[in-house]
Amino acid sequence: MLAYGIKEYMNAGAPNWIDSDRFDMVAKAPTAAGEPTVRLMFQESTGGRGLQCDWRNLESGLRRRECRNVNMEEFARQLTGLAVMNVPGIDRPVVDETGLKGVYEVHFDVAQAAPGKDTFLGGDAPESAGTDSGPTIFAALEEIGLKLESRKSPVSMIIVDHIEPPAAN
Repeated sequence: MLAYGIKEYMNAGAPNWIDSDRFDMVAKAPTAAGEPTVRLMFQESTGGRGLQCDWRNLESGLRRRECRNVNMEEFARQLTGLAVMNVPGIDRPVVDETGLKGVYEVHFDVAQAAPGKDTFLGGDAPESAGTDSGPTIFAALEEIGLKLESRKSPVSMIIVDHIEPPAAN
């Protein structure tokens, strides 16, 4: 799932053991490698675009997302998974409809998830939802000229017809 950016809602028909059985993967990644770089490494790719996305904690209690060499399609794809980084995130797929081509440097500041609050925000969440100490992901994106709109659209799915657990080395 990590290698190809597959989210749990995109998986249908897989056996129950894929949620409970665990397997060790031994690999080394460069210290500064971000998720997109690691994703390419899991695909055994020999190349990369030089994409780097990282989080920094700020003294104000906010977290700063910094991405370099990111295209809008990849940036949109990453927005769905932000909640795992202790940032209130989006619980729906995000699709790039900006029409922007090329790669960009993007950075924005967002509040961390408040303790005891749900870290996923629906697509129509108000700007104050989920945080008490700073901008939500919605407000942070509007600050940099992007807007999230809730719409219905097709979603890619992975249908598992057959799968077997990996054999021991």
